[in-house]
Amino acid sequence: MLRLLLVLVVAVLIVLFDAPRDAHSRSSGASAGVSGAPGDRTCASAGCHGDFELNSGTGSVTIEGPSEGYVAGAAYEFEVRVDNTTPGSPAPNQGFLVTARDEAGDPVGEFELVDAALTKFAAGGGTRYVTHTSAGISVSAWRVRWLAPNDAPARVTFYAAGNAANGDGWFDGGYIYTTATEVAR
Repeated sequence: MLRLLLVLVVAVLIVLFDAPRDAHSRSSGASAGVSGAPGDRTCASAGCHGDFELNSGTGSVTIEGPSEGYVAGAAYEFEVRVDNTTPGSPAPNQGFLVTARDEAGDPVGEFELVDAALTKFAAGGGTRYVTHTSAGISVSAWRVRWLAPNDAPARVTFYAAGNAANGDGWFDGGYIYTTATEVAR
């Protein structure tokens, strides 16, 4: 009985003392499914960064291009940018997650990495989601490349969620912003 109690105490201590590392590990990128796209949640609703209401801060996330029509089978490079105006941030960090969806809300096309030092494919999303790396949290803009499928739909919407974090390594203190940009074929 004493041995079981000791095991339980050690397990609880491991969980308690390991929590900051788990919180900080998200600096290495978001998981798939928190982009704000149809069927996805955001880090504000998934319990990652829930201190503030979604899109409630003074910052923003934007997607710059492709803005004009696109051609099936072609590749398009664009930028995701987070404007981090988090109040009282001693060392602000930024993060993002982007995906592309068709009119039914299904993932469409694939992404390629433009700068693998700053971006990577999100865990659990294959080439359908791109996020930041640990090195990528120190910049506020990331280049991504999207490959339109040969059987491309009439319209594609790019969804992005951005995290404007205060840089303290914990889940609290970060604002989550979302945006969407639609492009026609």
